Amino acid sequence: MSVKSKIKAYFFGFSRWKHGYIRPFFHEYKQENIFFINPLLSSHLKLALKKGMDRESHIYFWGRKSFPDVEKFAAQNNIKIFRIEDCFIRSIGLGSDLTQPYSQGIDKRGIYFDPTQESDLEYYLNSCDFSKDETLLKRAINIQKLIIQNKISKYNADANKALRLAQDRIT
Repeated sequence: MSVKSKIKAYFFGFSRWKHGYIRPFFHEYKQENIFFINPLLSSHLKLALKKGMDRESHIYFWGRKSFPDVEKFAAQNNIKIFRIEDCFIRSIGLGSDLTQPYSQGIDKRGIYFDPTQESDLEYYLNSCDFSKDETLLKRAINIQKLIIQNKISKYNADANKALRLAQDRIT
């Protein structure tokens, strides 16, 4: 059994329907330490602080959404903000149809689709020498073959084809 972190995680800008499927991507946190901040009447920062956000907390924003008061708090307390977005193996259907994705991009530099700043993906692709890791290369080739053989695309528009993913782990 893995040890769960005592650190609290705060998620800003996530539609209510996303809360349930986001949680499994963050199994390192205790469930009671995951907070979705969607205030109706107060500021995002005030609600997060009321729920215990402090300088040890982790902060996640959905996509390119901006929360200036939270960003200022993070900067003052040297907290890195992570951005999350549906990623390359999305689902069968669109997020606009409230369809759950099968992958999430979690990025501390930017976000993969924003050309105005470097993302983690760009950084790793530009700075890592993958040729030195045979195991990683074999794994990548196998994943590429599976994606091609199963005709998986970002949106998997063929609603008649179910994806067969491992049930014992997050893919």
